[in-house]
Amino acid sequence: MEIIDHISKWFASQCDGDWEHESCIKINTIDNPGWSISIDIRNTSLEGLEVSHEKSTSDLDWFKASSNGLVFSAFCGVENLTDVLNFFMSDVATRGNSDFFYDIYHQIHDQGVKIWRPYKATLLEDNSFEIKEAPDFSPKDFKFESFDNIDKVDLSKVKDEPKLNAGDVVECQLMNLADYPANVITKVINH
Repeated sequence: MEIIDHISKWFASQCDGDWEHESCIKINTIDNPGWSISIDIRNTSLEGLEVSHEKSTSDLDWFKASSNGLVFSAFCGVENLTDVLNFFMSDVATRGNSDFFYDIYHQIHDQGVKIWRPYKATLLEDNSFEIKEAPDFSPKDFKFESFDNIDKVDLSKVKDEPKLNAGDVVECQLMNLADYPANVITKVINH
């Protein structure tokens, strides 16, 4: 079930506190028998992408997939669900708009209060991102694990360390920062 892991990571990489409330991935059965799949791609790097693909080798081995730029939709035979999900991940999810930036967060402080600073990045695959820019270092943009003890930290003394640069490749994991989901950098792959 490796494809479920890939779809789960792609879904998590889209979550930003708003998208997951408005968008969804739906997998339903149909009476052919088979499956219907709908993946909302609004407000992701895939928005605007239009694709169309069909495969049919028999009455039981088939799928039709398309995207209108807002929603990826597919219908398939009972044994083709994995084919459709693999098609989405390998032929659709990888063709995102390189001008679409995700907010990801890097931990810069952990002395009683954990603090993260934002970076702008593009999604490479699953949960891997390439940093494209570092917004100005400003306490107003910081995210906190919780607001407990925040009054004990002098934000003007928080340092931007370790600093990441444009071109760095990182892995992220979805985490709640003060009850707000965010993609948090868990590993620097290429610095």
